[in-house]
Amino acid sequence: MHGGDVYRNNVEYDFSVNINPMGIPESILATIRETLPDLIHYPDCDCYEAKAAIAEYYQVDDNQVLLGNGASELIHAICQAVRPKRALLTAPSFLGYQKALAAVDADVSYFMLLEEDDFAVTSRLLDEIRTTRPDLVFITNPNNPTGVLLSPKFMEQIAVACEKAGAYLVVDECFLELTDQWEDTLIHGMEKFSRLFILRAFTKSFAIPGLRLGYGICKNEEFKNRVAMQLPEWNVSVLAQRVAATAVDESAYLKQSRVLIKQERKQLMAKLTGLGITVYPSEANYILFFEPRGIDWYDKLLQKRILVRDCSDYHGLSKGFYRIAVRTPKENEWLISKMEEIVEDEKRD
Repeated sequence: MHGGDVYRNNVEYDFSVNINPMGIPESILATIRETLPDLIHYPDCDCYEAKAAIAEYYQVDDNQVLLGNGASELIHAICQAVRPKRALLTAPSFLGYQKALAAVDADVSYFMLLEEDDFAVTSRLLDEIRTTRPDLVFITNPNNPTGVLLSPKFMEQIAVACEKAGAYLVVDECFLELTDQWEDTLIHGMEKFSRLFILRAFTKSFAIPGLRLGYGICKNEEFKNRVAMQLPEWNVSVLAQRVAATAVDESAYLKQSRVLIKQERKQLMAKLTGLGITVYPSEANYILFFEPRGIDWYDKLLQKRILVRDCSDYHGLSKGFYRIAVRTPKENEWLISKMEEIVEDEKRD
């Protein structure tokens, strides 16, 4: 299960998907409008303009960049390219990894993130990599659904451990740009690692999940090309390619977004705690919490046309865990007001 099912639910406020609360930038909307007449053409198979814009932004070579129809397509392509016998995931983490690994019959092991550690990845992971020697490792930074960030030093230690163990490492940084550690990407140090693939997406940062636009950066051109071979021709639309070239110039928009998210996350966490809910630390644009009294927040809020993410299907979590996105002040206030109503109703019952 994923968030965002506004198609089968009557939803006014969607807190189940972790996209930028500021909405789509006007520059991107303008690019989409200007590009509509060009939909009569096939997309550029090589995504030349988009690759060049991304490469210039990160100061890497064009041939180190690979675009996908969303990050999910690249996850599947990586698994098909590596075809790992053994894979290692942290748990809980993004469910898409499990699906992609199941498609290649990989034997998946889980490094369990513990509640007493606030679901943070600990140095025990390094020992796990050294002893189990997996073929492929996925790490999400910040993690989803927990919002926990790993330090640049620890991320480099994980990359070193994977290199020594002969494991390919996929670092999913799709939410990193909306955190205060947005500059602490492994892209800056990837020249040291031949088995590192960094995954990113415009989807979350620019509130365009319906456009499907992800990308990867990899120093190892042979590995990157193997991943590219798993992708169909014309997988990235004309619209998506033009938007990529526009989005890399939106640094001011992202800066404003980070300020808003940090401010609203702090207030949301405090108000959720005040409602008697167990809230876990997060540095991302979403919050994981646990309901100790048995209130079914998914059903109760859906009755009020608010959609949240029920996290009971995450490996390592159980019934009672939920995730909400950090939205605008107005939306967040509406959510809390409805949750307060539900708590009061529960007390009366």
